[in-house]
Amino acid sequence: MPAGVKKSIHPYDWYPTFSFFGAPFTRTIGLHGRNARRNSEGASGPRGEYEPSQVNQEVVERELMKFVAEIANW
Repeated sequence: MPAGVKKSIHPYDWYPTFSFFGAPFTRTIGLHGRNARRNSEGASGPRGEYEPSQVNQEVVERELMKFVAEIANW
């Protein structure tokens, strides 16, 4: 947890996650998002697949902001 933030009573897997992962077989970088609510619908799954040369600051910021906006609308 960041400094100054109170620890939640909920288990760690209740937090939203936004992950980048390498896919060696396809030589791509995948994005995956998962919402914070265990029993909610939909907001979990693949968010895109990119060639390594496509991943730059602009792409990361755009995808992360889309994910944050989705969380804000829950």
